[in-house]
Amino acid sequence: HTYKPTIAALNGAAVAGGFEVAAACDLRIANANTKLGLPEAKRGMGAHFATIMLPRLVPAAIAFEMLYTGDYISGADAHRYGLVNHLVEPGQELIKALEIAARLAENAPITLRRIKETLVKSSGMPISAALHLNEGISPYQSEDRIEGFRAFAEKRQPEWKNR
Repeated sequence: HTYKPTIAALNGAAVAGGFEVAAACDLRIANANTKLGLPEAKRGMGAHFATIMLPRLVPAAIAFEMLYTGDYISGADAHRYGLVNHLVEPGQELIKALEIAARLAENAPITLRRIKETLVKSSGMPISAALHLNEGISPYQSEDRIEGFRAFAEKRQPEWKNR
């Protein structure tokens, strides 16, 4: 996995391996007509990654139904299930993804990395164990933390050094 945030802009069909790539991303943008699905059960194939990831992204009953039936769901249903973060008009998926990416790029890279590492590694752990994780570079002792507070006090954009 990567330590940087990832965003999938989905327009058309995201099925089988394409669905799994989208599921591997942190955020997903789609339109109501986007089709998402895992037809592997209908083809005698496996969907190993999706079998592991999908129940982490949607309720288990939704994951079971999608995996068992191989039926596609719409972008609207994916949004309703929480699989898609934003539902946009057709053709606006990449624009929305780039808008979000620009917003993320304004934030402290050490903090984003720490959030992602902790979120990924704590998944499935008991809360007491997850709270003891100390993943990656600590933003609490970074130059960027000092810069972030200074920029806030001076009412300006921070200049992140990634250290």
